[in-house]
Amino acid sequence: MKFSTRLSVLTSAISAMILGLSMQASAVNVFGSLSADAGTYAPFALGDDVGLSACNSTFDGAFPVSTYNLCDSPTVSEITFTWFIAQVSSGAVTILTGPSLLLASGGAGDFINAAGAYVATLSVSAVSSPLSLTGGDLGFITGPTNDNDTVSFTVATVPEPSSALLLIPALFYVARRQRRVMRAKT
Repeated sequence: MKFSTRLSVLTSAISAMILGLSMQASAVNVFGSLSADAGTYAPFALGDDVGLSACNSTFDGAFPVSTYNLCDSPTVSEITFTWFIAQVSSGAVTILTGPSLLLASGGAGDFINAAGAYVATLSVSAVSSPLSLTGGDLGFITGPTNDNDTVSFTVATVPEPSSALLLIPALFYVARRQRRVMRAKT
């Protein structure tokens, strides 16, 4: 075997050992960082359940370039999803955990019992490295082991039925006025 061929094979073997890659394995070692995504939310009505999801959070591979959804990880237990939820007017903060939350609103004792502005900060942290990723790949974190994202959402009050009753006389007035205008034209 020529020296240049042996050198090429040796270089490939050393590269594979350094990266921890096996020539037979289909799994890939990915080096990257966590990226938290708390989502975006339209205003909620008081009385509706408020759903928050961290499932757009990713492990972003820098080498090789790739993106893995953290909620699709075969071992989500290696990742902690911590939510810090604050009502802006009172400043009260509640800490909850989990990739997805469904918060009841509107009633006495519900998590969200008042209309107003809320701020939710999601903190995504790795319990250990490497992380098990989809396809059997392993994610080695090369920077901070956590990332944060903040989102604001509004919980609005639902109009009372009594306020709708105030519209009925106005509708009768408009209808009567329209009839008089139509009669005057004929």
